[in-house]
Parts: sequence; structure tokens; C-alpha cells
Amino acid sequence: MKLLFRLIVASVILIGIAGYVYFSDGDRYKLDLEAYLTEASGYQISINGDINWQIQPTLGLSAENIDAIDASENINIGKLTLNAQIGNLFAALESWQIHSFVLENVKVESQGSQMILRKLDISDFRPDEASPFVLDLGYVAASADASSEDLNLAGQLTFTALDSADSAQRARVRFTDTTLTSTYASGICNGEITDNNTTSNTTSSDDDLLPVDSILAFDADFSCDLSRIVVDQYEFQSGLLNLSQTAGKSKVSLAIADFFGGKLQSKATIDVNLRPIPWDISFSGSDIDSRKLVAATDNKLNWQAPLKVQGQLKMLGNTEEALAKSVVGSANLDGGQGSIDIGQVKNALILINQLANTGEPVEELPDQLQYNNLTAAWTIQGEANTLIVDLDNLQANASGSIAFLDDNLSLTGEAVVQTPKPGQQIKLTPVLMDAAIPFDCKGKLAEPECKPNTKAVGKMLLQILKNSQQDKVKEKLDEVIEEQVPEQLREAAKQLLNLFGQ
Repeated sequence: MKLLFRLIVASVILIGIAGYVYFSDGDRYKLDLEAYLTEASGYQISINGDINWQIQPTLGLSAENIDAIDASENINIGKLTLNAQIGNLFAALESWQIHSFVLENVKVESQGSQMILRKLDISDFRPDEASPFVLDLGYVAASADASSEDLNLAGQLTFTALDSADSAQRARVRFTDTTLTSTYASGICNGEITDNNTTSNTTSSDDDLLPVDSILAFDADFSCDLSRIVVDQYEFQSGLLNLSQTAGKSKVSLAIADFFGGKLQSKATIDVNLRPIPWDISFSGSDIDSRKLVAATDNKLNWQAPLKVQGQLKMLGNTEEALAKSVVGSANLDGGQGSIDIGQVKNALILINQLANTGEPVEELPDQLQYNNLTAAWTIQGEANTLIVDLDNLQANASGSIAFLDDNLSLTGEAVVQTPKPGQQIKLTPVLMDAAIPFDCKGKLAEPECKPNTKAVGKMLLQILKNSQQDKVKEKLDEVIEEQVPEQLREAAKQLLNLFGQ
């Protein structure tokens, strides 16, 4: 949207020309005006509609159906209206005063997407002085079924034309006490955006997540005190957003003061100058209410605990597929003390006891476990994942694929039930206590189905039974040797039996 920075200056030039030719038919000067605006704005300008001049009470004009085209953008301005007071056409820009500057129905097409500026209204404008403004725009992605993402700003705007000798930056807009209302957030923002005369040689596609050309076109530094934040389908209240962007290198931080009853802080750094684009994201949260977190998803798990989370992710690319394939990172969860539904664990232990043909009363294990310790560590490398969980005296580790875009996982692992200490309730038949029990997890990410690998458990039980029978036979033979074999031959007899596997 480089044009928005330059249209104000260009329009002031236009109204200046109007002061020179107001006594004539404006259409006679279209070619001159187009050439003048083309030079001033950096866009190829065509005025397709009528130009109407106004003399009283202040000098003004309106122009309709204006096209502005450059290498990366195709812009059409439905209507431009401007009223100004100019003492001397050739005086410094600071001496001009614009009473009203209005753009309506502006469409900006770039790389298949479309920006729709419904209205930009700036009043009582003078360069380097704060002016009231209202901006109402929407963004529609290239996808045919994409919905419009709306943004509205209303506050104070200060426009500064930078030294023309600085070829990299031509204009700066500072905004203060500006009310933001958008699809994703609402709040009060302060900061500045500076026009950059920078272009990218990268060709964007419909699947790109970041508009590289637009990011390179601006430097920005602003913060927003947010009263409403929308992330996916979840809405949060109260947060702070900070953005710093220089020459395509961006740093973003978002702190949510009420994240499911707790706090969450996240930071991201992105550099669109590099190929593939590197992303570095970190997050940490505390005192998160597990009940509120689970209730916000489709998961029916009954879990009550204060949660701590911490993690860092690194990714490469500019599409969802590229990021999912390249992601490397880790995340840790501390569930503190609480209670959790262990229905799947209980069913697995019952099944194992049935395979072992024991009468251990695993059925007495409660469905809702009051636990003293719950931690989880997750390591990610693309679709290859490793997960380690400690729940009191139950330790489990698993590895396999987690496909976020396809919403499914497939993990295999081992679980060990250690001899319970006082206060620990998870039990298993003694013959399998402290043994590594194989299990599989498959299904949707929110509610995977996890169960023991019965074939592998069966082999374990047969081996345990074989070993126990061998121990009993060996014990009986030892007794016979001790009772019936002469003392000087006992050691030789035991070694002979060992040769035969007894």
C-alpha cells in the first residue's frame, strides 16, 4: 500500500494545479494531471472518470475512477475528494492546509489477493501535525472461498514527508490513540509506519502465508493494548501486542493476560529476506486452567489442574506444508498436582491383567485419578515426534508421526508401572510390575486411542512364564544334587546342567 503514503502529497499537488486552472474545464488538463501524479506517486496514473473543481468556500476537487499501476500492484480508486487552502502554489508543503481528504472504494490487487479500502477520511491535515482520521479496509485472499478480513482504525495521524535525498524512505505516518477494530483484535494502538522503497524478486503464490512484497515495503514500530484477541476459533480478553519491523526483519510479541485463566507470552522473529523464510517462535504460560483449556476444544477429557507450558519452534518456508515439514522444536508441560481422567489407562491395565490371568483388582482403580505429579516433554522434528510422560508411578515414552495438517497421529511406545509408593494408586499385576509394556496410539490429535500391544504383551508373558518354570526346575534339580550327589561331584553336576540350559 505504498500509494496511501504518496497520495496525500500527490493530491496536494493536484489541488495546487487546480488552483492554477480552476477557471477552466478540468478534463482539458487530464493528461497533464496524470503525468504530474505519475511522477509524484511513483505509479502509472490514469484518470478515467470526471474531474470536478470547487472554488468556494475553499478550493477543492473530486476525481473518479483513477487507476494506479506499478510492477507489483494494480490499484483502482473509486473516488478521491479533497478540499484545501493554499496561499501559494509554490510555497513549502508545510504552508498548505487540507480541510478534508477522502478516498473511497479503493481496490488494490497484488499477487492474486485483494485489499479493499472502503474509506480513508483525513480532516484538518497539515504535514507534521496530528490530524483526525478514519480508515476502513478489508482484505480478501486469493482463495475463491476466502472470507473478508476487516480492519478499522480511528484516531490521530501525523504525516511526514522525508528528505527526498533519502531514496529508501519517502514518508512516515505516526498514529496515536488509535482505536483498532478488526477480525482478529480490538484495542488502542500507538506507533509509526515508514514507507520503504524496497522490492522483492520473489514471486508469491496463493498458498503463501506472508505477503513478502508488502512486508518489505514498510518499516514499522508500534504497540497495541488489546481488549480482544482472536486466535483460530478462540477469543481472549486483555493483551499486549508489540511489532518491530525493519527491512523485512520482524519481531513480534504477544502477551495474553487471561489465557484460559492463566497467562501466556509468545515471541516470534521472521526474516523475509532469506529463502526459505526462517521462523523462530517461543512461548511460555503459567496458571492455565486445564478445565477451561479442555472445554475450549472438542476433547471430553476431565482434567483439573494448573498448567505450565514452555516451548520453542523453528520453521522454514512460507506455506503451511513447508512449515509443517520443517518444524523442529520442543515443548514441555507441567501439570502440577490435580486430577485427570485415566479411563484409557485403566482399561489398558485391566486388559493386561486379563492376559496375565491374574486376579489383581485393577478395576478398583478410580476413573478420575488424584495425582501428585504430571509432566510431559515433547520433541518435534517434522512429522517425527517423541513424547515422554510421567504420571506418578507411570512412565511412558512414545515416538512416531504427528501430522498436524491431516489431524492424526500414529505413535508406538512403552509404558512402565513402577511399584507404587504411598499415595500412588496406579497398579499392575506383580509379574509385570516395572516391566516395559508396549502400546500403540492412533487417531485424531484431540482424542487418540491408546491401547497395549496385546501380541507383544502375550510374548512377554510367555517368556516370563518360561523363565519362571525354568527357575522352578533349576531349583528342584539343585535340591536333588544337594541331597543325592556326592559333595565332590556337586559342582561338576551343576556346570553340566548349565550346559543344557538348566
